[in-house]
Amino acid sequence: MPEGLAAEQSHLGHHSHWSPLARALNVTGDRWTLVIVLALAGDPKRPVQLRDRLPGISAGVLDRHLQQMVALGLLLRRRFKEMPPRVELALTDAGRELVPVADALARWGVKHL
Repeated sequence: MPEGLAAEQSHLGHHSHWSPLARALNVTGDRWTLVIVLALAGDPKRPVQLRDRLPGISAGVLDRHLQQMVALGLLLRRRFKEMPPRVELALTDAGRELVPVADALARWGVKHL
């Protein structure tokens, strides 16, 4: 089990008896996580590139979600030692597994909403 997802399980505490679906939704069921997953589905991106692709999310909200997703093992954050400093974000294997899920939900939304 990826390290971040193990941390998520300990975060659930007394909710560890929840079904796997409920635990997955606890991690991915907010407004932005799966949207961020789709935005990162291709190549790694810098945080400013994500902000440009995600209208309606403030920089602070995006930063909090990115930090949480890194902690959960869904994203990798790579810092480059150059001036000015540069950071890139990419999906981990666990994060890439969410791409078809997010894509299916997006298609469902187009069809039914």
